[in-house]
Amino acid sequence: MAKWKKLSVHVLGIIAITLVSLCAISQAKQLASTHKWMLVITLLIGASFIFESLLTVRRRLVNYYKAFSVLTGLCMLSVVALDASINTYVYFLAVVSLCLFAVKAAHVQFVMHSFELSPASSRYQLDLNCSIKDGLANQHINAKIIDISNTGCLIDCDQSLNPGAVVYLNILLKTREVRTSARVIRQSNKNGYGMQFVGLDRRKYNTFDDALKDILIDSGTIPFAA
Repeated sequence: MAKWKKLSVHVLGIIAITLVSLCAISQAKQLASTHKWMLVITLLIGASFIFESLLTVRRRLVNYYKAFSVLTGLCMLSVVALDASINTYVYFLAVVSLCLFAVKAAHVQFVMHSFELSPASSRYQLDLNCSIKDGLANQHINAKIIDISNTGCLIDCDQSLNPGAVVYLNILLKTREVRTSARVIRQSNKNGYGMQFVGLDRRKYNTFDDALKDILIDSGTIPFAA
């Protein structure tokens, strides 16, 4: 039910933004001035999308929809308040396109994990041996896993790891091994490195939850409050 409510909000947002964008594109200033509630609704929806995009992680199509909503609101506001012409849209979209191309060409990733307000995954405290293979340096490093969840783990390692680097983890259990790839997210105050799982050996496990279940059964750990 909550999913349908959220979908209905998005549908209403699309309708409101479409109506106001039609007013903006046709430069019907009189209609926009007589229906100021459209302006207010569009600005509120655009602000909510920006706020939500900072706090949650969504699928790519939803992010595209948010970007479209914000751009539409800005274009509408520029027509109503700034008396913008068609050239304004062209220049604005050109700048945005160049910025996106530069980000894509530079392979820049924006990671804002401190803004994630989604329910935290259960973390489990344990002491497991693992080996880390640095793909760039092509070297194996012995380490210990301090705690783990279905999204990542905290590793105690003597050698330094570069933040943002993707490494290969081989978690050594009593009866089996779990292989995965992870990205170095941060260096913790607990003398460890925060890792985010990004890949899994699909020949043995379908999801990280399945792999975590095997790890917990093999190690006999108990959950603790995150």
